[in-house]
Amino acid sequence: MINTVFAYVTFTVAAGISHFVLKALRLAAAWQYCLVMFCVALVANLGLGFYGLQGYSELYHSQTQVVQNGSITGAGFVLEITNAVQGAALLSAVFLLFWFISIGRRTGGGTHV
Repeated sequence: MINTVFAYVTFTVAAGISHFVLKALRLAAAWQYCLVMFCVALVANLGLGFYGLQGYSELYHSQTQVVQNGSITGAGFVLEITNAVQGAALLSAVFLLFWFISIGRRTGGGTHV
């Protein structure tokens, strides 16, 4: 239940930040929505991912030693970046779905609001 709530809050916050960026830059095309959401989600995922590793002296995740002697390993960096990119891609795909539902229908699938 906590994961579901956290995922919903994360998506809502990332979508809100993306919305403000899109409005400020006056962007409306579907690819622009996806690119902005991907960038916002990637930064958030990387920040939260690396922040979550603080305080561990040893940590294994997905059969990989992520933290060794209190420092993030090279494999840990790769794993965290891979997870962040995958999460950002998923959020971008969901955001694209919402774009088609909210904007794409009004404009006939066009690129302008």
